[in-house]
Amino acid sequence: MTLVWPKTRDANFDILRYFRIYFYTFNTHNITIRLMQDADNYLSATISNDGGFWRRWDISTASMTKVGNPTKMNWLEITTDAPTLLIDSDYLFYPAGREKLVLKCNLSRPNTSATSPKIQLLKFVWREGKT
Repeated sequence: MTLVWPKTRDANFDILRYFRIYFYTFNTHNITIRLMQDADNYLSATISNDGGFWRRWDISTASMTKVGNPTKMNWLEITTDAPTLLIDSDYLFYPAGREKLVLKCNLSRPNTSATSPKIQLLKFVWREGKT
């Protein structure tokens, strides 16, 4: 069975760093997920989904097999030999699931009687969508 979304194959999404999806199969089956730009440029991962319960998959796109040079995702392709595959796609393109922001500042002063340093501005620049 091969599932394609969207049917028109024109989503034109940036490739995110993480891809999240939930699968349910009645028995253990391999599932291949492809983030397709076109037939020559895509990311691919094959997972073994245990049967009998919902399984959450958080897949780093950096860990997926890269074919060609994909820069966009025009469609999602899911292939399996499972006769029934249930998909919970509520969190399919969850933008920030595994990121952790840490800011460390080392402040010093020449001696204990000197005025303590002050922070006037801390700035995070967040760019999502690039691998």
